[in-house]
Amino acid sequence: MTKFENAKEVESWVKEVNLTFISIYENNGFYHAEYMSLADKAQARVEYAGNGLVLFDGEEVDPLYAEAQLDRQYEQLDSVSAINSFSTKKEAIEWAKEHFNAEDEDQLEQMKDLIDEIRKARKH
Repeated sequence: MTKFENAKEVESWVKEVNLTFISIYENNGFYHAEYMSLADKAQARVEYAGNGLVLFDGEEVDPLYAEAQLDRQYEQLDSVSAINSFSTKKEAIEWAKEHFNAEDEDQLEQMKDLIDEIRKARKH
């Protein structure tokens, strides 16, 4: 658990959990790519409220509580373990090329679809 020394550190933590990365996940047998943050993955909304406090899903809370709650929600989601995150689209495309068997026609098609989705992904 982080020890927040001041409001600036809390604000920095909020920015960090909201940084987005290109993420690949499987849903109903198909792979998808989109930009997601740690907060997105935990299905939480985390904002800086000012004065060293955090808005967690609309509720003003202590930053240590917000951090613990985010961790709890993140760990409870089974789907999160299946999410692969990458700093760049290039890294995500490389993962896709390594993950799928290009010799298998179905997997090759899935790989092409995923790479196309990676290239089309936009930060929101």
